[in-house]
Amino acid sequence: MIKVVGGPFATFSSQEAIKYGFDYVFLEEGEEVFENFLERLIRNESLDDLKGL
Repeated sequence: MIKVVGGPFATFSSQEAIKYGFDYVFLEEGEEVFENFLERLIRNESLDDLKGL
């Protein structure tokens, strides 16, 4: 199971979110990042250059 988090907490405390066990932290406009994240995940594409992740 992949655990993700977004919103103000994630944007301002991303390192803390990772300490809580989240695999990915969505920054800024999380809705857009999340959509792109899912598309890449489904296609098995790299997430390395995904802006906002």
